[in-house]
Amino acid sequence: MPICPDQSGGCLDCGTPPGAVCFSCDTANHFVYDPSTQNCACETQYYFDGTTCASCTVNDAACGTCANQDLCLSCVANFTLVAAKCQCLSDYYQVDPDTCNKCSTGCLTCTGIGACTICDQANNFKLVNGYC
Repeated sequence: MPICPDQSGGCLDCGTPPGAVCFSCDTANHFVYDPSTQNCACETQYYFDGTTCASCTVNDAACGTCANQDLCLSCVANFTLVAAKCQCLSDYYQVDPDTCNKCSTGCLTCTGIGACTICDQANNFKLVNGYC
């Protein structure tokens, strides 16, 4: 069981005396048990701001982990981190702030379905009406 230093760390129920184990984390406020620290920590897409778990996605909906609301450390699936911001992988296109879909077969870059901009010429694909 995690050690419970105080109630501000997301622990809802601590044993006694102080420093005893934590029995449950405040999941309603995005705290989860972290086995590596044996304590409560913020869930994915949240960071600890000193008192609560705050959303990483305020400034970047595709941010998976962050140090604070302005510094993204990793992105959700199909995104890559570029200058602390998430953007779609090169062979994907963005459909909404936190979703990228794969371009069609043979397409290296695209802006949507049927909107390929660069084809995989090394594998004999060529661009014809937005498709490879």
